[in-house]
Amino acid sequence: MPTRAPPHLAAAAASPSSPTCSRPFGPSLSARSPSPPTSAATTTPPPHLASAAAAAAAAAAPYRSPPSDCYPPPRAAAASFSSTTPTTPSPLPVAAAAVAVCFPGSLEKKAMFYKALQWTKKRGGRLHESGLGKLRLAELPDPLDTTPKEDLSELFTPLSDKEEREVDTLLYNRNHSDKVIVIHEPSNIEITNEKFQCLRPRGWLNDEVINLYIELLKEREEREHNRFLKCHFFNTFFYKKLTCGIAGYDYQSVRRWTTFKRLGYGLIECEKIFVPVHRNVHWCLVVINMKDKTLQYLDSLGGLGHDVLKVLTRYIVDELKDKSNLEVDPSSWVVVSESLPLQQNGWDCGMFMLKYIDFHSRGIKPSFSQEHMMYFRNRTAKEIMTLRAD
Repeated sequence: MPTRAPPHLAAAAASPSSPTCSRPFGPSLSARSPSPPTSAATTTPPPHLASAAAAAAAAAAPYRSPPSDCYPPPRAAAASFSSTTPTTPSPLPVAAAAVAVCFPGSLEKKAMFYKALQWTKKRGGRLHESGLGKLRLAELPDPLDTTPKEDLSELFTPLSDKEEREVDTLLYNRNHSDKVIVIHEPSNIEITNEKFQCLRPRGWLNDEVINLYIELLKEREEREHNRFLKCHFFNTFFYKKLTCGIAGYDYQSVRRWTTFKRLGYGLIECEKIFVPVHRNVHWCLVVINMKDKTLQYLDSLGGLGHDVLKVLTRYIVDELKDKSNLEVDPSSWVVVSESLPLQQNGWDCGMFMLKYIDFHSRGIKPSFSQEHMMYFRNRTAKEIMTLRAD
């Protein structure tokens, strides 16, 4: 007796075999109201169907090419991701997907990106054998629960129709590229039309947009200090300056950045310190927890960053000695790791980094996924336009 195919397999067989993109590239793609992460169950196909599908996919892979103008990238180009059941794969499979399938731009940019990933893996894959490199490692017991306990609704509040129109007008206008559209007077940061447009889909976030958003997070904490942790936010130039010396480390070059006269507080008073790190063509983040004496390297491509952690451990030792007259044993600081939401393309690392900061400054674990990135781009654009982070 012939076996009838299940409805979902019959539908798949009836659909066109070649990948298509039914959504246009442009402002209509903005994610109006993404849902906060939920613990939705996934359906697992029977073993015999799964193995057959895998064999067919492997045979067809060399001949299949996803459409270049499709956003988000086809599901075949990247592993499906659930923010409620996060995983941390090796950087190389993600790099392969990002470079070979999803990465926009010239071949030169692709080569730079892949080279940076290889460099990150090589440098971050082991600790140096001397002195400060001997950091103690600890694994956190799966800090991202499958069901978030916090109310995350305010982190995914949809933009109003008016806000959507205003964001689209600025992101997709044809005004002169060097026209200044936003000035943040306390930091003297100006955002031109050209700089602002990095928040379009597939755009690489630049220093100006990242640093202005960090300034808005600072102001948010000062404005609502009862709701947010006491944090210090370094800008994107701090780590570059710290590592500009001949030996790759120069504390004196950044010593005056954290004087009490300049900040009004000492780093020892903070719960968390955020350090953006730019690795050639990739944004990462280090979170220094002063209360627990721990460091975290948050990389949306799954890198380890032991060389960066070594530098920043040395910085904390020098900073506490200089500002608080404390002798600190670097081996007393623990490097912790946790499961993270990971990017599934080659252009969202900057946005992932900003949301890592946003979530951690609230005292909650990052609970989002790749599918939220377009919404976060538009929300960030709105908050920069209004010079207020919510």
